[in-house]
Amino acid sequence: MIKLNDKSDCCGCSACYSICSHHAIEFTEDQEGFFYPVFNQKLCIDCGLCEKVCPVIHYKTEPKTGNPVIYSAINKNVKQYMQSSSGGIFILLCEYIISNGGIVCGAVYDKNFVVKHSFARTLDECRAFQGSKYVQSDIRGIYPKIKSILKSNIPVLFSGTPCQVAGLKLYLRKDYNNLYTVDLICHGVPSPLIFKDYLNFVKGKNEISHINMKSKSEKKGTAIRFDFLNGKYVRQTLKTDLWNKLYFGSFIVRPSCHSCQFTNYNRVGDITIGDSWGINKYYPNFHADEMTSLLFVNTSKGLFLHDKISHKIDKIEITKEESLQPPLQYPTKESFEREHFWEDYLNNGFNHVIKKYLGFNRYEIAKSQLKLFLHKLFLNHK
Repeated sequence: MIKLNDKSDCCGCSACYSICSHHAIEFTEDQEGFFYPVFNQKLCIDCGLCEKVCPVIHYKTEPKTGNPVIYSAINKNVKQYMQSSSGGIFILLCEYIISNGGIVCGAVYDKNFVVKHSFARTLDECRAFQGSKYVQSDIRGIYPKIKSILKSNIPVLFSGTPCQVAGLKLYLRKDYNNLYTVDLICHGVPSPLIFKDYLNFVKGKNEISHINMKSKSEKKGTAIRFDFLNGKYVRQTLKTDLWNKLYFGSFIVRPSCHSCQFTNYNRVGDITIGDSWGINKYYPNFHADEMTSLLFVNTSKGLFLHDKISHKIDKIEITKEESLQPPLQYPTKESFEREHFWEDYLNNGFNHVIKKYLGFNRYEIAKSQLKLFLHKLFLNHK
């Protein structure tokens, strides 16, 4: 049985929970809202499977080199591009898998805007996968379902964080020709508990109808946008938004992310996708006013998928240097205030910590909304 000596030793992939046929492992939330295994010694038969499928244990011994073929790419379909976070590459992969009788598995918001992994059998259902979800997804029970589908010889496209992809592959314990995997360039996974508080803070008395963490609908640039059932919406720039400050301030990232094994070019997915930040420094004329995706082709399966969608994307092949960004070099650094942040949060609540650590309150949101209103008013009278 795995000995979980420190929470940084668990990435929350659920592989150990999924592999245990004796139900000796439960997967429960801790006080930060992250899932961890809880072991029942009385039910354990010491088979060792939980250790064999743990990516944190397994990938500590893996080499940290990789040589993917790297592109900066963008979907030629404007509608699909606009509905996506970056260059709109993933929806094209979905399109191919679905058109060939396959099933796609990825992260979606449920009706309460909890992020969970789910399955799609139509392209319309795949649209729920579009858009970034900056929170750790609930992936319990997904791996066994994927295994069952694979055994039926149905193609499966699975998308997730590198640790989730690694967990799935280790759980399966063999390579399936009909499994295709996409891992994400990941800064770390934030707390679902804090995300729930953040949503309540933003919506106030309104009910959310849609969340877009990278909305391209505004002429002033990419923003986080919340649409409400009453027709109103809230828009925050990526630089001023509360969630980004919490996330990139490393107050709310899972402890294991600060020692992540996957922040390098040795990718676990057949395809890797992420934001192509800074590409215009090298190629100033390549879609300078649009967001492009990094597209890594890591395996022969990845090359197969790339070839199937290549005619639907505009791309340039780039070097490692031209693709380099922090999540490909080192794990996210833990805030020196993280421990104090969580102690304050558990004792005093969400509003207290965002004011104390970020100087943020409802006045900040109201001020930004007033600026947006005045901007629109100015444009309408030009």
